[in-house]
Amino acid sequence: MISPRQSEINKNKIVDWLKEDKMPFQELDVKQYPELSWNIVIGGVNIVAYTTKAHPDRVFIQTDISFLKEQQDLLNKQWSKEKLVKFQLQVVASLTSFNIHNEILLDKDENIRGIRIYSFLIDNLNKENFMNSQRRLEEVFIVILTQVSATMEIELQALKDQQKASSVNPLAT
Repeated sequence: MISPRQSEINKNKIVDWLKEDKMPFQELDVKQYPELSWNIVIGGVNIVAYTTKAHPDRVFIQTDISFLKEQQDLLNKQWSKEKLVKFQLQVVASLTSFNIHNEILLDKDENIRGIRIYSFLIDNLNKENFMNSQRRLEEVFIVILTQVSATMEIELQALKDQQKASSVNPLAT
């Protein structure tokens, strides 16, 4: 049985390592998230490290890619279901190839609003493992964000070009 105290020990280790490396961070109040034991936001691409009460032996390291309103409209309203599924499969395949856990984030209406990428450490929590996991997640975040942004930008530009062409062409309907 894992001691609830282990969660606090892990948090203190992480805080000390972040201070040692002079990395910006902020401990968040978890009162509004009763499932969390603690939550730390680490600078850069806003990586969060946290432990849940259900799994006090694990330190989760996570970041989200949140889509802008225009991107959400493109995905959820303008793309066909097939195109959306293909996009989701490409993102999940990319993240899987990086050996990173992921989740497609949905709003209350089941529309895509972003992508969560995360990893977790169990046992042997040491500075090297933690920092490597945190930096790797940052790198994967940048690669996936670039990939997703490029795909959506191409699609948004194509839609704009199509709308512009149809507004200029009197025969277009």
